[in-house]
Amino acid sequence: MQVWTKMTKRSAAPVQARPQALYKHEFLERILAMSPTSMLDVGCGEGALLRLVGEAGCAHCVGLEPDEEVVQRACAAGLDVHTGRAERLPFPDRSFDVVVFEYVAHHLEHLQRSLLEAAQVASRAVIVLDCWYDETFVSQQVARDYDAWFKRIDRRLGMVHNPCPALLELAAPYLSLSGFELDLACRLVLHPVSIEAMVAKAEKQLALADDAPEFARQLSAILDRARLHGMTDDGAVLLTAKRHG
Repeated sequence: MQVWTKMTKRSAAPVQARPQALYKHEFLERILAMSPTSMLDVGCGEGALLRLVGEAGCAHCVGLEPDEEVVQRACAAGLDVHTGRAERLPFPDRSFDVVVFEYVAHHLEHLQRSLLEAAQVASRAVIVLDCWYDETFVSQQVARDYDAWFKRIDRRLGMVHNPCPALLELAAPYLSLSGFELDLACRLVLHPVSIEAMVAKAEKQLALADDAPEFARQLSAILDRARLHGMTDDGAVLLTAKRHG
């Protein structure tokens, strides 16, 4: 008797876009909802956000960046970018409608001082986007530990790369000041990250630490948990500190 079996070819699941673009879009919408005529982007890099906000109609978009080579490239591209640090903003009080931090807070040496400086320079609002983990999900606990592992190596190499700021760390400077209203929101798209992607990225980081045994052991433990529980991409916290009146 001949037996026929039907074979079906399973197509690979479509690659889902990582959620950071969604968080950045909401951040941009928060900025544009203020209809600013001027904006200071602290830690602007080469100015991608400056371009977007300028194209949307903001007449005066200025960036601040500590890396002089990055500043030179941004200026050569026609952007108004200055060399400086968030802890000491080189601008007069209330000289910009909005001051923004896009994924910069966890790179600041003195976060509280920087947020207070921003409050001095902003006439209408300070808006912050940064990474956040919802630790009620085990996959997010794994992501937090994986992120912390990377940052320990970066700090060993001399970088300022801190844990993602706690919500109270972001809100506290504005709670200490009179005249600010806070809108604080957390967003999370549970996007799984494959073990293969985790390993490939971590191997490059581990090589920077000269394959130090303690970091290799820590990574092994994190990957073991990821195999059991999975790992999902970081969520985001969005803060708008808006002046009354």
